[in-house]
Amino acid sequence: MKINLELEFVNLRNETIKTEEDRAMTLRDAAAESVASVAAGTPDKSLQRLKLARRIFDSPKGEPFEVTTEEASEIKNVIAQRYNPLIAGQAVEMIEGAQNTKEPEHKTD
Repeated sequence: MKINLELEFVNLRNETIKTEEDRAMTLRDAAAESVASVAAGTPDKSLQRLKLARRIFDSPKGEPFEVTTEEASEIKNVIAQRYNPLIAGQAVEMIEGAQNTKEPEHKTD
């Protein structure tokens, strides 16, 4: 399964949600932070999540991110544990392929 980690989260007014660094919050941000920070319960599960978080964070921007069905489910679950329904719901839509999200703006210089 391939997901677009560059999709941006929006508020109910369809305005881009910003990170603390004042940049658009993306699925990459929510997924990597959630996978790395939500308690895993066991050492093996913690290691598995750390590796997934690193893969997400280090994946090339602009390219689809390949995940297994199990990894996609894990990402959705941990985002739902870490974030409110506005973010978690959009993350589910993004991962499952719904397009109710804002595409990243590409700047031309």
